[in-house]
Amino acid sequence: MHRIDGAGHVGHMFVTEDAPTSRPPTEVTADWLNAIQEEICNFIESTGTVLNKFSNNQLLSVLTGGFQASMTTNGFVRLPLWLSGAMVQWGYVTCGGFGSTNFPFNVAFPNQVFGVGALWARSTYPGDSKNNPLSAYTVDLAHGVIENSGSSGVETCFYFAIGR
Repeated sequence: MHRIDGAGHVGHMFVTEDAPTSRPPTEVTADWLNAIQEEICNFIESTGTVLNKFSNNQLLSVLTGGFQASMTTNGFVRLPLWLSGAMVQWGYVTCGGFGSTNFPFNVAFPNQVFGVGALWARSTYPGDSKNNPLSAYTVDLAHGVIENSGSSGVETCFYFAIGR
């Protein structure tokens, strides 16, 4: 990419014709237009999109396509593929005492789960200790597990999961 360098530019900026001073407008060169075209087309094609002469929103679709969000209590945010397709999910799960609770993610991860974490849904551990005896892991791309090794009652747990 480069800034306009056609005849009549002023500091590589476009100018309009100024008849009283005999200043010509900036010449838009084929080199500059081709550079702009290729910058845009290369970005669109890098996402696997095939250029379509009859579509005038492909750049917009690539820039915004794939971004999803559900900002609810049990929600997620997914970035577009050109930003790695990373996804963060969160939610609440009812966990039984001294056992494992298998739960579905809000949305299945398409490729990989990097990690899952769990916390009590209250500010302190509900038992006698201030420790948080929860652990979490993934079963597959659509499910996680929270293990409760400390509370004998049924509690609400908060989970978060990161993947792509």
